[in-house]
Amino acid sequence: MDDIKAHLGAEVDALAGDLFKVSEFLYNNPEIAYQEFKSCEYLSRFLEDRGFEVERGIGGVKTARGGRQSQYGSARDPTEQG
Repeated sequence: MDDIKAHLGAEVDALAGDLFKVSEFLYNNPEIAYQEFKSCEYLSRFLEDRGFEVERGIGGVKTARGGRQSQYGSARDPTEQG
């Protein structure tokens, strides 16, 4: 378990600058509940750029998103190393 924590910690550290940009974008673009169109699109693109498959409009809610990380076209557990 310590190896997984170390790996995830390193991944988060590597993304720190990008995560700060996400936080800054969300702060600078406040939106009303169920009308978060800018932030949903921004976050969807952020995840897609990092290999996630993002499903839009889950449950008939235009701003609902779901996703999974894929590697080489198949689902991948984000806690796996390698």
